[in-house]
Amino acid sequence: MEIIYESLITIENYQILVISNENGIIGNTIPVKSVKIAHDSIKRIKQKLKQLGYKIIETKSDPVNTNFGNIIYELHINPKAKWNTSLEIKINYNFYTEKQKAVLKELRKTLPGEVISYKELGIRAGLKNAARFVGTTMKNNNTPLLVPCHRVIKSDGKLGFYSA
Repeated sequence: MEIIYESLITIENYQILVISNENGIIGNTIPVKSVKIAHDSIKRIKQKLKQLGYKIIETKSDPVNTNFGNIIYELHINPKAKWNTSLEIKINYNFYTEKQKAVLKELRKTLPGEVISYKELGIRAGLKNAARFVGTTMKNNNTPLLVPCHRVIKSDGKLGFYSA
């Protein structure tokens, strides 16, 4: 049975839950003020992992990605800092299809302050006519702090209706 770690990171008054194993981060919550909200928002990921037979161990810090909390804290106190999400922290993509992996990995190349359309992201990921697929992938993004789905917009520049 493979072990999965659930870590609660506290940054000032905010809580972030991180689910990870030796292959990287499987899921994370956005920063919230309530531990209950954090647990509720990651419940879907935990249920899926338990169904697959994984054992989840709660820890006070992420033993695999020890720098995750520090990076998030630095961004919290300096939101204008340029952070290349593709370099700092490893994500475990084993729970996604090959097409979803292509979309998520391509999106990680988007820098802070940049946006990209669902259509363009699909094209860059090697998928034609895949705007809806990209949107659904954004909806199923388990790592919104690391794969910035909030940077994906409609081709007309408006916000889409997909959210993680």
